Amino acid sequence: MADNFKKKTEEYQSIVQIQKEMICRFLPDTTLTFVNQAYCDMFNKSEKELIGQKFINLIPGENHEFVFKQIEKLSKDNKINTYEREVKLSDGSISYQEWIDYGFFDENDELRKIQSVGRDITERKNRNRIEKLKTDALFENSNSAIAMLDSEGKIVDINDEFTDTFGYHLSEVKGKHLDDIMERSKVGYSNREKTEEILRGRNSRGEGTRYDKEGKPREFLFHGVPIVIEGKVEGAYTLYDDITELRKKERIIKSLHDTALELEKLTVIEEVCKSTVKTAV
Repeated sequence: MADNFKKKTEEYQSIVQIQKEMICRFLPDTTLTFVNQAYCDMFNKSEKELIGQKFINLIPGENHEFVFKQIEKLSKDNKINTYEREVKLSDGSISYQEWIDYGFFDENDELRKIQSVGRDITERKNRNRIEKLKTDALFENSNSAIAMLDSEGKIVDINDEFTDTFGYHLSEVKGKHLDDIMERSKVGYSNREKTEEILRGRNSRGEGTRYDKEGKPREFLFHGVPIVIEGKVEGAYTLYDDITELRKKERIIKSLHDTALELEKLTVIEEVCKSTVKTAV
């Protein structure tokens, strides 16, 4: 029976060692009791160098409290916790990792050890950071008035053009629902269905009336773009382009055109009348 247990243990260890994911076990004070080869490779250290050491020392000091809080989240009723953390590699560079912790508890419900599986997400983080820089540049330099929303449609940020167009500063609208700001208590004007559509993950375009801070109605073309991160809608950007003056000019042109048509009709009628009079004479 002892031989069978030893064989099973060796099989388990061999499987763990060939995993691409980092795997470790540690005590609640972060002292490592087991690491697989992927873990060793990530930190450029041998198993002997790591076992007995506290992995908290591999993490930037400002994140120590965060890591211990993640460990504290484990309980007998909540044995699994997933989170992201920064770690310091042997060359001094910072790596971003995602970890899934599983807590083991004794008969007194005391946390005794944690087994954790991690993967490097540095490339994804860097890619997201670059995309954010690009988005921020467009956000700040756009000629459109833009509001950034959270997943509930509440305003997170606005650009300078939004302030210039609608008269609001961020402190006045942050945390408030976009449509409450846009319709100024005039129910129905903000087209809430469009906002909900965007927050469900669909691009949306339209045209309608929106109100500025003074309650003045203006006409806008609007475009809503969902913010999707790893397949989940986390918020949206809504862009507004003021077309009030354009629509005024269009209405004037249409009015002049209609007037010209009426005059043309009157001219035709006048000519017909003159022709009828001549014929009668």
